[in-house]
Amino acid sequence: MRRRPAEPVGRAALPLRIAVEGPSGVGKTTVSRALARRLRARWIREAYDRVTPRLSLDVASPEALLRLERRFLREETRRYTEAARKGPHQKIVVLDTGFLGPATYTAGLAVRSDKLRAPARRIVDSANVLVRTGRLGLPELTIYLEVGRPELRRRNQKALRSHPARWQLRHLQVARFERRFWGEAVRRRYPGGVWFVRATGRPSSIVDGLEQRISRWKPVRPPPGLARSSLRFLAASLPLR
Repeated sequence: MRRRPAEPVGRAALPLRIAVEGPSGVGKTTVSRALARRLRARWIREAYDRVTPRLSLDVASPEALLRLERRFLREETRRYTEAARKGPHQKIVVLDTGFLGPATYTAGLAVRSDKLRAPARRIVDSANVLVRTGRLGLPELTIYLEVGRPELRRRNQKALRSHPARWQLRHLQVARFERRFWGEAVRRRYPGGVWFVRATGRPSSIVDGLEQRISRWKPVRPPPGLARSSLRFLAASLPLR
């Protein structure tokens, strides 16, 4: 069966959703917020920063992880709905992370932990239901920021309040997995919709480069079924033993 290609998006069909992804501490919030200002776009913060009261990522059991990520998944559906609304003047939406974070994060944790596989699969299954019913999906463009590990470690050390040392090894493990996800599960079928960008230098310089590249970009919609096939990639990485 032939795959349907990505479909062009006319400017009148906006809003375009541009998500900034990358490892914890790479600068997603700083760059996404600055990019939104530059593009005169709406900016939507990540689910973790929207949930009140703030939830701790310190979980003591697989059941606690499942409860935590289900809460974030509910917030992702709200972000997805919010991002789909057209404003009268702001027709581009810039997101601090995309909408599938709870699924990719738990899968990344579970790849090296058998006891987390069951809750991770339940989160992936829940995300699949939401995608199938139109309550979750992929943005038109994902910009994945990356730097070398020494530089990432240095940035995290400068921001220990928001990136505690006890979380950093876990986040590095998840980052390696999510990099594979965006490259193998999404970009392979949607090459124009995922950019890997070196996040070195000043944030303003990074935004300068992104603004120029976006101005030349011809928007397309993700191919039909891409979100579901990407979730199958996650499920396949979590075989139950």
